[in-house]
Amino acid sequence: MEKFEWMKRYIQAADGTAEKGIAEDKLTELGIIPAQPIVDDSNWDDFWNQFKR
Repeated sequence: MEKFEWMKRYIQAADGTAEKGIAEDKLTELGIIPAQPIVDDSNWDDFWNQFKR
């Protein structure tokens, strides 16, 4: 039931809000959604090159 409640919070929260971020973190922790990649100076080019055709 906990997973359902967090999914509901995530869906209902407005983009860019703390509530959306907290729900996303919890869903990642529960293994429901994958973690977002961290992009920094060491992998910046690799990240953007994945979108080239």
